[in-house]
Amino acid sequence: MAAADSAPDEPQVLEYRIRHALYGDIGTYFNIIEKAGDKVDVRSSLRIDVKFLGLSLYNEEAERRESWVGDRLVLFRSVTHKNGQRIEVNGEARNNSFVINAPWGTAEAPPDVKPSNPWSAKVLEPATVMSTTTGRLFQPRVRITAEELTLLDGQRRKLRQYEIFTDKREFVYLDDRNVPVIFGTDKDGSRVEFVLVRASDKDTALSAIRTDKLPPRTTGIQATAD
Repeated sequence: MAAADSAPDEPQVLEYRIRHALYGDIGTYFNIIEKAGDKVDVRSSLRIDVKFLGLSLYNEEAERRESWVGDRLVLFRSVTHKNGQRIEVNGEARNNSFVINAPWGTAEAPPDVKPSNPWSAKVLEPATVMSTTTGRLFQPRVRITAEELTLLDGQRRKLRQYEIFTDKREFVYLDDRNVPVIFGTDKDGSRVEFVLVRASDKDTALSAIRTDKLPPRTTGIQATAD
């Protein structure tokens, strides 16, 4: 019976298109979420290539893994290649802390540390945040700014918008199943958005973010008054 209880669920695959306010579509991002009992394994894959007039201005690729037991992160691995520079970050839970090893050194984070990968609502709960790229730690401010949004096609959906303030402003829109349908950052006057275009969970409504519904420089969502 115990073995049956811990049998893994069907993996949930979330595929995002990455859009830049100035350069348009610049890449793809995947979260693959596997659950077995109270254990969760999240694998992420990032591909970005910014081009202008046929020239590559910026390139980034990353492979990452998170392992959770309950609400605690117990293992983190990340290898990022950014314009030819390799950045490796490793972390693991030890007693009442989470130890991070990164190119800049070693640090101990609180046991409730969360990586900056918004794959579920629980990683948006107030806690110390670890950058998935550098391993740096931040103490964010989090606020929920809206619950109902009007879509471009005139439909209304219950989406919760989270704003996370660290060294930049980040935002996440969750649907009523706590699936992040849009997330991204505003930094140095430029917006980068990760827009959900495909999900293995057929119950996740994607009509609101069809690619042909999205204008070049907005999320495709307008916030209503709180």
